[in-house]
Amino acid sequence: CEKQPDSTVDLMEWATKQLADVETVAAIEAPPGCGKTSFCQIWAAKVAQELYPSWMPVYIRLRDATLGHTLEQTLDTAFPEGRFTSADGWLSPLHPPCLLILDGLDELPKSPQAERHLSTFLQQVKQFLTQSPHS
Repeated sequence: CEKQPDSTVDLMEWATKQLADVETVAAIEAPPGCGKTSFCQIWAAKVAQELYPSWMPVYIRLRDATLGHTLEQTLDTAFPEGRFTSADGWLSPLHPPCLLILDGLDELPKSPQAERHLSTFLQQVKQFLTQSPHS
């Protein structure tokens, strides 16, 4: 939250530029209360207004998720309307590329199936990126 004069970045501009980088996953990290969630919601609205149908933003609160065996299963638990595991769901080629905005990595609930739930989730993201046309 604290401004550093030499490291000022237009976060909206930076995040939008990240859409062209298909090699990495962008992450925003800051202490609680600095506006990460608000930024994610505002950015999702901006992408929907200005970049759809090139990108379809999907905002997901990870605190609502239950860890599945795949990222698609995990996302389905937090946002069933997306039908991420269905052949005609939002991740299918029938729909525009999804911009998955996953908010609250530190709020992902612990999983009884995985001792290292955060590491397991990040592995799911990595696996998804290697297989998905939406990356």
